[in-house]
Amino acid sequence: IYTDTSGSSSSSSTTKTVQNTAPTITTLLTTVTVNTSQTWTYDYNASDPDVSDGVDTLTWSDNAGLFDINPSTGLIVDTPTESDAGSQNILITVSDGTAQDTDSFVYIVNDVEDPSIQFVFPTPSSGSYSRNYIDVNVTSNEANIDAITVYLYNSTGLVQSNSSGEATYLVNFTNLADGTYYINATINDTNGNSNQTETRTITLDTTAPVISNPQPSGTTTSTSITLSVKTNEQAVCKYDALDRNYSSMNNTFENTNSTSHSQSLSLSTGSYTYYVR
Repeated sequence: IYTDTSGSSSSSSTTKTVQNTAPTITTLLTTVTVNTSQTWTYDYNASDPDVSDGVDTLTWSDNAGLFDINPSTGLIVDTPTESDAGSQNILITVSDGTAQDTDSFVYIVNDVEDPSIQFVFPTPSSGSYSRNYIDVNVTSNEANIDAITVYLYNSTGLVQSNSSGEATYLVNFTNLADGTYYINATINDTNGNSNQTETRTITLDTTAPVISNPQPSGTTTSTSITLSVKTNEQAVCKYDALDRNYSSMNNTFENTNSTSHSQSLSLSTGSYTYYVR
């Protein structure tokens, strides 16, 4: 307001508009390739004179489902897993609250990890079994299974193989002849990685061993004797003073698990009968 000596006055006003400056991303990306379980770190930066003047504050955001950019600093830290394998188009945005800038890049995750696979119940451990079948059950926590294949071999080669794309796979090999078999399983994922189980050796024997040449028999003058028998194949023999089935017998020969079996006994004078299974 201005007033002159005669008492007259006048006034005026001026409006000044300050133009906002949009931020500019200065660290651009085009394509990023990362392996699974590898940690990728990247720090985005942007220039904005209004931030330097203390007028604006920058905020970062992304459209990614794999990671979250730090909204204050623009820092990205990601360790992708197998389920993240593939490529995604990523859009990064920085805003000062009024204007914004963006950067887009392709994020490629390579699955380089061998898929897991293991035997689970009721798969038998290596050993001998009195039956004519083998149940093989395998499982995996792989997210991208292409195929699991279960193999059954004998001494002449491959007997049978079965495949599935399921994470848990049970195969029943039935009506098998007596003999020695070998089982294992392999897995392949959709990214070209593979793995396999150990090989287990399974012997099927449904024919009872034949016992022969029981000793001693008749009359002896010694109270210390050695009870012995032979079998036509490797076996574990038991003996008992009562005629019981094998599982109910209480005594196992001290020398057994072969084709010759023996047990030392100290007896009093008398008559004894022993049953061997």
